[in-house]
Amino acid sequence: PHADSYRLLRTRVTQRMPQQGWVTLGITSARPRAGETLTSINLAITIAMDPKYSVLLIDADLKNPSVHRVFGISAEKGIADYLTTDTALEDLLISPGIERFAILPCVSKIDGSSELLGGLKMQALINSFKQRQGSLIVLFDLPPVLISDDVVTLSSKLDAMLMVVEDGVTKT
Repeated sequence: PHADSYRLLRTRVTQRMPQQGWVTLGITSARPRAGETLTSINLAITIAMDPKYSVLLIDADLKNPSVHRVFGISAEKGIADYLTTDTALEDLLISPGIERFAILPCVSKIDGSSELLGGLKMQALINSFKQRQGSLIVLFDLPPVLISDDVVTLSSKLDAMLMVVEDGVTKT
């Protein structure tokens, strides 16, 4: 029943981001369980359904990773391995079975998450996405902004942010 809402959101995102030359979009909320992961996943799926775009969904909620679990995917390595070792990005990407859609999972809770997200390797990764020509949109599923400094650390590196709010719950 909410598919049309996600399609509308997709249309607004895919119109606005290319107009601005944007590639990266962070998705967060004010507090836990407000639907930021659900929104990230559904937005990624609807973007992938448009043949003009491909999408990479990065589970950047290093304190409570869940994207791979929602898809029922068991992953052994993820974004932390990329940021802390010489593991190639291509070796970590997972296809959830949808064309033009890949996931970079986070497989377990990570200590020192803001340091990893604010590090030079993450900045280089984001810059590499921004330099690509074409139809790629990179979504970052982020933790709630009031939980830790991870969102503040990463948001200045991304092109745009989307704040998920709960009707009647999120007051400010």
